[in-house]
Amino acid sequence: MMLLHISPYLHPGSTSQLAADLASGLQFHHTLENTVLSPSNSLVGRMVSAQVQHGIFTADKSFPTRRHKNQLLQWLDKTLPDVILAYDLRSIELAHQCLKSLPGHQQANIIGILANHSSLQGNPEALQLCHTLIVPTRHMREVLRHHCGVNGESLRISVIPLGINTALCYPTYKPAEVWLEEWRRKHPYSPGTLTLCIPCRLSPSSGLEDLATILPILHKAGIQTHVYIVGDTTTADAHYIHQLRRDFKAARLTSQITWLGTRGDLRDIMCACDICLSLAPRPACHHQAALEALSLGRPLAGYDHGAVGELLEAFLPEGKVNPGDAAAMADTLTQWATYRPDPYQGIPYPYRFSDTLASVAEICLTQKYPTK
Repeated sequence: MMLLHISPYLHPGSTSQLAADLASGLQFHHTLENTVLSPSNSLVGRMVSAQVQHGIFTADKSFPTRRHKNQLLQWLDKTLPDVILAYDLRSIELAHQCLKSLPGHQQANIIGILANHSSLQGNPEALQLCHTLIVPTRHMREVLRHHCGVNGESLRISVIPLGINTALCYPTYKPAEVWLEEWRRKHPYSPGTLTLCIPCRLSPSSGLEDLATILPILHKAGIQTHVYIVGDTTTADAHYIHQLRRDFKAARLTSQITWLGTRGDLRDIMCACDICLSLAPRPACHHQAALEALSLGRPLAGYDHGAVGELLEAFLPEGKVNPGDAAAMADTLTQWATYRPDPYQGIPYPYRFSDTLASVAEICLTQKYPTK
C-alpha cells in the first residue's frame, strides 16, 4: 500500500516533525510504502535512511497556490497513493482539489492528522473532505466538535496519542555520570532543596506568572526551592520576559529561578530535578515535554485540562491540580517535598510510539478504497 504524506510546514521539533516520524516508522515496522512532501530540512536524511521517498514541498503565505497544485498532481501521478495523510486544513483542501481532477483509478482516501491548534488554520469545512480524522487527545476532538462543527457522526474521529520513543525515554533512564558531575558543578544548591523543572514555550501560555504565588507558599512552609526554566528566550516576546523578570525580582524570587534557554539535554535535566511542572493556563492539544517527563518516571504536577490532564490521568492522577489554582499547586508540591509519588511504572498503552504506529497503520489498512 502506498501512503503519501503532505506536510508543507514540517520542521524538526515537537509535533512539527510528525510526518517524518510516522512515515519512517510505518515504512520500517509495517512495510507500507511512504512518500513525504515537505520542506527540505535536517529530517530528510533520516527519512531517506528509512527508505522513505521525499519530495520538496514548501508552504508560503498564499499556500496553497496553483504551483502547489501542479506539484501535488505530479506526485499523485508518480506514486498512485492509496491514502493521502494531510497534516493541516490547507493540505486537506489541496489534496481534495487535486483528486477531483483525476480519473477513478487514481483516487485515494484522505486522512487528516491534526496535532495542534495551528493545524486548524484554514477553512474548517475542509474537515468534511476527509474520510477519517486522527487527533492526539480527547481535548482536540472536542475542539473539532465545538469550534469546527464536526459532530463525529458523518466523519470518523480517532483519538491516537502521539506516543513516546521508548528507546529514548523510559523509567529507568539515568543521565551519564559525566553529565551529572557537570550539572552539579554549574548548578550547586543546598542539600534538601526541592528542584523543579519547567519545560515550556516562553509565552503567556506557559503560566510562569504562577511562580510568584507558588514559591512564597513553599518558602513559608520551610521548603527551600529552586526552579529551572527550559525554553528559548531568544525567540520569546521580549516584553513578556522582561515583565516576568521584573515580577520575580519584586517578589524576591530571582535567586530561586534559573533560565536555561533551549537545551538538547532536556531528558537529563528532568531526571536531575525532583519534580516537573506544567503551569499552562489553557489546555493544550499535545504536550510532548509532559509525556517525556512521565515516561522517564519523573513526578509531574500540572493543571488538569487538555493533554496534560489526560496524561496525568493515565500516569499519575495525584499530579492533577485544578486549572489556574496556583495555591493548590503549591500545596501539592508541599506534600511531594516530603513524599514523592511514583508515576505509572512503565509506559501505559497507548503512549508508546509503537502504539501510535500500529493504530495509524490499522486505520490506513482498513480504509475502503476506490477500485484502481
